[in-house]
Amino acid sequence: METFAQIALLDNYGLVVSMTAMEQNPLRRFTEDEDPVYQDSGLEIFINFGTDNQKFEYLNFEMNANGAMLSNCGTNKNRRKISDVTSYHAICKAELNDNDWNILLRIPMELICTFNEGRPLKQGDKFTFNCYKISEDPSIEHYASYSPIQSPVPNFHLPEFFAEATIVDC
Repeated sequence: METFAQIALLDNYGLVVSMTAMEQNPLRRFTEDEDPVYQDSGLEIFINFGTDNQKFEYLNFEMNANGAMLSNCGTNKNRRKISDVTSYHAICKAELNDNDWNILLRIPMELICTFNEGRPLKQGDKFTFNCYKISEDPSIEHYASYSPIQSPVPNFHLPEFFAEATIVDC
């Protein structure tokens, strides 16, 4: 299943992530934030602003075609809700079309600063990330990642396999 993603830094806002899955009639049972949307047909992005992928907390945003979003932070499988750490939150909008669905995720700079040692992102900064297409529902179970993961069992919580991104001026 083809999936596309784009990440941009918007001045005076933060990061904006656009993801599209070429999928008709995605499984989308969950409707509330913090629901287990990874059990539906989901799109996910994990982002680490730290320089040490093993020790620095990273953010994970998991979304379904209803726009329901699970937002966590932590290291590896040691996760907690972002809302337990800060009052800042990301915003997800979803759009369902005949042959695809997409999400637009907005991550405000205040939230980024919480996990980037208080520093806003700027041109030239680097971070690591990975994007995923997933469903843990047995009827349609599937897993895909942008950056390959060398693990015998599906596990997206391996920041050592995140890809590096550099913010450039376009």
